[in-house]
Amino acid sequence: MQSNFKLPFSEFETKRLLLIKYSARFAHDSFLLYNDEEVMKWAGPDTHKSIDDTLLFIKSVTEASADGKIIFWAVQLKENNKVIGDISLQPDNKHKFASAGTFLSKEYWQKGIMTEAMQPVLWFAFNKLELNRIEAQIYLEHIASIKLYQKLGFKKEGILRQNFLINGTFKNSIMYSLLKKECKLINNWKELKSI
Repeated sequence: MQSNFKLPFSEFETKRLLLIKYSARFAHDSFLLYNDEEVMKWAGPDTHKSIDDTLLFIKSVTEASADGKIIFWAVQLKENNKVIGDISLQPDNKHKFASAGTFLSKEYWQKGIMTEAMQPVLWFAFNKLELNRIEAQIYLEHIASIKLYQKLGFKKEGILRQNFLINGTFKNSIMYSLLKKECKLINNWKELKSI
């Protein structure tokens, strides 16, 4: 997806979280996340073997953000300042949609963290980026992620057959989407700053 323009960026605060710009200062926490094979079985990128892998990943995300290809938030727990996940949007400005991705440390699964974190991200996508649609491709077996997007109001569109190659095996995914007119947000957050 190409946007070819400078994307706006906002940081947010929710009850338990900060959604902030990703940077190398989060390398240690990010390495622990991306080095966990149980977490990574649901992800596209390879498991990070060293902190250098994580630093390269952060560099690539930072460059893609500067080029207007992606918006990437670190999800930081306020109680201990630990980065426990991330959220990305890959917008297509011409067609007014974006692909969303979420990633969370297994220690925080099933605690409503991503439901809380996605509220301001959806607001940002529909109001700051003026998008009409957000979509997410989810592995068929990733029940928790399916439940997250359903809880956020996303609708199932269909199965994408064998569109992911994971550990040498082609896997199906489900396409979910949410239109701006369907979005019902819980306003339990505040915008900290807009960049």
